[in-house]
Amino acid sequence: VHTNKTIRKLIDRKLIFWRDGGCEVVDNERLKDLARWEGLSEGRRPLI
Repeated sequence: VHTNKTIRKLIDRKLIFWRDGGCEVVDNERLKDLARWEGLSEGRRPLI
């Protein structure tokens, strides 16, 4: 239930929309601001 409400809010804010059974991000910058995403750390990452 909470996932559907969250997705609906993102669609209402025109940040994402559904296309061909998948989610497409419309405004990446606003979505990152909303999530308070600061990017990936510059630390070492494991080699897989």
